[in-house]
Amino acid sequence: MFYRNIKCVHKYLTIVIASKYLEMEEQQNVKFGLKSINEESCRFANDSILNGNIEVSCLQYKYFTVTEVFPKEDTIVVHASLRYFSSKNNYFELEMSLEFFVNNLRGVVSYNQDSREITFSPNLIPTFLNTTCGTVRGILAEKVKGKSIERFPLPLLPLAMLEKNNNISVRD
Repeated sequence: MFYRNIKCVHKYLTIVIASKYLEMEEQQNVKFGLKSINEESCRFANDSILNGNIEVSCLQYKYFTVTEVFPKEDTIVVHASLRYFSSKNNYFELEMSLEFFVNNLRGVVSYNQDSREITFSPNLIPTFLNTTCGTVRGILAEKVKGKSIERFPLPLLPLAMLEKNNNISVRD
């Protein structure tokens, strides 16, 4: 347990390490942080496939996210799915979700039901997508230890790609 607060000021975000969770404040004085990490499913191919020789040239991965916004609960949930595969085999699949709280979510998210247009504060969703991707990378590293697929970590993904492969919905 921490007994002090440490503030690190970056261009637009202030990160506060507090006693129970990481809390961030944007310049608009909106606080948000990580509430929970949930592994929804983890599936491996059979041992003979996983411990065999995996051809680098054939290995592919698919990573995408689905973001659900719950304005009444001041919560955003990012569901992530990662799959390693080749044309012949599925090697590994991981699905998880990260739940974030945002105090006064309606202050940083606007939603027009008629046009179905969602507008966010500029740093909010990119922060959540980066946090989710890093968490998935860490869980992947732990899950594949000792298997031949551990030589292939999830690469660093550009933010533009994370945003492009993210579907967003609002749940009222």
